[in-house]
Amino acid sequence: NETFAPIFSAPCQPDLFELTIFNRWGELIFQTNNPTVGWEGLQNTEIAQSGFYLWDLRYQFPGENAPVERSGGVTLLR
Repeated sequence: NETFAPIFSAPCQPDLFELTIFNRWGELIFQTNNPTVGWEGLQNTEIAQSGFYLWDLRYQFPGENAPVERSGGVTLLR
């Protein structure tokens, strides 16, 4: 896969969306509020090194009372 991003089935798109990616030292390397934009394995426009990265996702669909928060890890292989 060329891009890391959650997949929402159309036409169900969230009203609130935030995806953040951190390196192993906790430094923010990617952030988006657009659910159609994912992480392409870059860090400050440079190709990120292979390794383990942490992600946080926050989203809320129309009509829901509270946002959903998820987190995890992804391994980038080059």
